[in-house]
Amino acid sequence: MEYPCDCSNSVWLTSNYKVFQNKEGRWMLTWVELDKEKAYTNVTPYGVTINYCMFCGKKIKNIGG
Repeated sequence: MEYPCDCSNSVWLTSNYKVFQNKEGRWMLTWVELDKEKAYTNVTPYGVTINYCMFCGKKIKNIGG
């Protein structure tokens, strides 16, 4: 499995939750917002590119561009 950073907290979070995705060589923190209307539910995906590990501060690996 690929991890954004080798620190233990980042490895644990990436292994146990699906909030980090590697898209086109950039690691992103992603989530989905569900907005329920009367007859249907709006599903809106969001994502933020991360450049540094939020646990140890190291530059994230495999940043493209």
